[in-house]
Amino acid sequence: MKINIIIFLFFYSFVCFGQSENGIAIYLKKSITEETNVSVEVKGHIKLMEENLSKLEYQLSFNKHFTLFKENVFLESSEVDGMGLKMARIVAGIQGDIYFNLNTKETVIRKDFLGEIFLVKSQDTINSWTLTKESKNVGSYKCFKATKKEIVETRRGDVEVEVVAWYTPEININSGPEGYAGLPGLIMELTKGRIVTYLKSISFSNDQIKIELPKKGKNISQLEFNKVVKKATNMSRN
Repeated sequence: MKINIIIFLFFYSFVCFGQSENGIAIYLKKSITEETNVSVEVKGHIKLMEENLSKLEYQLSFNKHFTLFKENVFLESSEVDGMGLKMARIVAGIQGDIYFNLNTKETVIRKDFLGEIFLVKSQDTINSWTLTKESKNVGSYKCFKATKKEIVETRRGDVEVEVVAWYTPEININSGPEGYAGLPGLIMELTKGRIVTYLKSISFSNDQIKIELPKKGKNISQLEFNKVVKKATNMSRN
């Protein structure tokens, strides 16, 4: 029995740590929006949004020190209409390239707002996770559930949203989609509100994946950036 345990631990260590520290993970999105008690017209809009949302693709590049999460923009204009794509991106909630420093645990989001580049810094996406023993398989990987609560600003005021992450210790990358990180393994699936971000594929490389942190732009906190957006929105309404 003791010999079997040693062999298992050796094999598990080989699988987890024998992987390359460089690679690319591809994520897709889907909506779990409920359609109860809505009109036929609203259902049509929801269906169109879901179709456009499913066509968006995101890439998480990673190396030993950094990860970069961004949209893969390769859709032809004939595949989605401009307004539909815009609405899908708003629903997806991704606005900018998201860099995560695996050493300092700092997130930097490069955002282009009204022609100005902002480098929004935050550490909120790595804090306050509650780990559970609940598990499921995502593809061939065993994943564990982690949850946290977030306050999201909306037109109707601040709303508390639950974030659910399914991560796998079998891939030793403490990061994931949308800058969420700080868990003991790669986040394979992330649910925030009614939007699910899930892994489509992952590939490892023996070559160094080059990720350069942005240098040009105004350094600003998430709170300060929210104030900039709010001020610009109020001015446009007047």
